[in-house]
Amino acid sequence: MTSPMTEQQWTDKFTADHGREPTLSEYRAAKSAGEFSEPAATAAPGTAFPNRLRGMPAVYEYLPIILAGLGGLAILCLFLPVLTALGESANWFSTGLKEEGYLLLVSFLLLIGAGALLWFKRVTWVRMTTGGLAVLVGIFATVDGFANINHLSNTPWVSPGIGLYIIGLLGLAMIAGGVLCFLPAAERHLGQGQQRHAVTQPIA
Repeated sequence: MTSPMTEQQWTDKFTADHGREPTLSEYRAAKSAGEFSEPAATAAPGTAFPNRLRGMPAVYEYLPIILAGLGGLAILCLFLPVLTALGESANWFSTGLKEEGYLLLVSFLLLIGAGALLWFKRVTWVRMTTGGLAVLVGIFATVDGFANINHLSNTPWVSPGIGLYIIGLLGLAMIAGGVLCFLPAAERHLGQGQQRHAVTQPIA
């Protein structure tokens, strides 16, 4: 029976065996299984594995959910006021805006689907496709939001609604998330055919 290792020894062995660093889910599963001889809180400063997982690496681990969540929030924002004219408000599904609203709706639904697919199928082509789609949808949402704000601000008796501001900001977040999909760190977490690991016990 193999004796328990320190976290650093376990990390080094995992990296040597698999050719990559372990993901957050793999680390949690190993810790829950009692494979470490010392708790994370007492690991030597500068060498403890959790220090490399906290922060940005956790963002990569849950990037598919983040992108899908941004798409979901954007869909809700389609029902918020886009403009106000003479005391009347309109959203993306009001008369005269429906075509653009439905185009945005389809774009956001595609992003949600891509994020869900990446969550369950972590391979390179899915990661790259999801990243590209997120950037394109984000650009569309950002330009549509802020361009309309500028246009409506210069139109008499009309003022831009809060929906435009939120759509524009969400678009920027989508672009950022899409760019993250192309970074080397994302490949370690999302692009090497990894399967999502279920964690039955929470990390202490």
